Amino acid sequence: LLNNKNSVQGRVQLTDTVALVKGNTSIGQAEEKNNSAMAERRFVLRPNQWIDISPFEQIGLFESSQYHAQPQDDILVIAPPEKSLYIRHRKQGDKLVTSQGRQKVKKIMIDKKVPLDQRDKIWLVSDDEGTVYWVVGLKKSDLSHHLVNANIHYVIAHRSK
Repeated sequence: LLNNKNSVQGRVQLTDTVALVKGNTSIGQAEEKNNSAMAERRFVLRPNQWIDISPFEQIGLFESSQYHAQPQDDILVIAPPEKSLYIRHRKQGDKLVTSQGRQKVKKIMIDKKVPLDQRDKIWLVSDDEGTVYWVVGLKKSDLSHHLVNANIHYVIAHRSK
């Protein structure tokens, strides 16, 4: 792993709880955390409410008429949701629908050069069926192409505090 010049990132499991991690800019030791507990965390996005997803950021679903934008907000405009929407971390096999088809969330993170140790911390917006609408901070879905026909628009907003 260390001698491979073609691999900028990688991981070698040394024991059950310790791994050698090679990142874009550093080499170090990582202790395993309970990633399954993190992967299972999800919050329901309820209309016109903010959810604190960390001490430094929040996300919310708003009718466009109820949303008050701030300059630091990153938003995704969608048609009225037919299913419940959730904010959660990635799961194996997640795909984002784009105009070119479906793209694996893993591939999006590789293309955006997200370090291995940060990938399980990225938030996704999805529905009950696992359709991913947004890899927050990285890429948005093209699922809102029929907004022209919708009377009411909704905004999913990600805000840094």
